Formats: sequence, structure tokens, C-alpha cells
Amino acid sequence: MTSTEIQKAYWSVLESLKTDYEKSFNHSLNTQLLENKKDRIERVLENLNFPKNIYEQIKHEFFCYGPLADFLNDSSVTEIIINNSGAVYIEKNGEIHNTDRQFISAHSYHNFVDTLSNDINTAITFDMPFVNGIWHGFRAHLVGQPVSDGIQITLRRLRSESWTFADLCEAQWATEE
Repeated sequence: MTSTEIQKAYWSVLESLKTDYEKSFNHSLNTQLLENKKDRIERVLENLNFPKNIYEQIKHEFFCYGPLADFLNDSSVTEIIINNSGAVYIEKNGEIHNTDRQFISAHSYHNFVDTLSNDINTAITFDMPFVNGIWHGFRAHLVGQPVSDGIQITLRRLRSESWTFADLCEAQWATEE
């Protein structure tokens, strides 16, 4: 399935949810209003009969961290760089690598940005286009307008141990002198 087809699948889930909500809204206290959002999304995904890999990808967009999940769990990834919804780069062993990963849509990316912002208790505004925080073992840095065209994110993995002088010398950030 192409990325365009995946985007269409993602939007059909959103459209189905909107239709479900509108039906629920028009009927007093319909049980759909009381259902858990996650259950509703899973039911819609199942009813649309996507292939398993597409089902999983769309489910990750709604419930997890989209295309970032594998990188967040890979301890060899020291940094994740996200340039809008279409480009994800990672740093491994001191080298930056372009990945083939991207968020399904700008909408999906903005949902991730909202989740990240909420988790670090901050928000990007026009008056405060730079925000930082600690998120799931990463230092999160977000940059928005007017400084950037869209929202850019870097996630730098925090070290599990404090730096020692020997570590700094080994990394060539300090010398014995």
C-alpha cells in the first residue's frame, strides 16, 4: 500500500469517527457517547478491514507515537529529529541518518505534538516559539513559528549515568590539560 493509500485509510478512520459522533450527538444519550475513544477507534479500524500492517500503522498513529515507536525503544538511537510530519532523522553512533519514516499526515503529526506538549506541560505559541522539557527519557526541544516554518522537534536521549571527566576526555570534549 502506498503512502497515499495509507493517508486515505487514516482519513477514512477520522471520517467514520466523525460520522459516529454526529449520529451519537443527534440521539439523546446514545451509548456511543459513553464508549471509550480507544475502543471506538479500534472498532472503526476493524470494520474498515485494512491489511494487518496498515491496521497496525494507523493504530500507532492514534495510540502510540506514530513512526517513532521503534526509535524510542532502541537504546542505540541517541537523537530523533522531526522536521514537520514528513521527515524523521535519527542519530546512531554519532551519525545522522535519514529514515523512511514519516507521520501519516500533518493532522497526525499535530496530534503527536499536542501529546508531547501536554506530557511536558508546555505549549508552543507565537510569543514562545521555543519550548523544552523531559519526556520518556529524552530531552525534548520544540521550535515553532515564527522561528520555523512548522514545528520542528529534537528528542535527545538522556544518559543513564552522570558524565565523568574520563567520559568527557574520551568524547574529546575535554583534555587532561
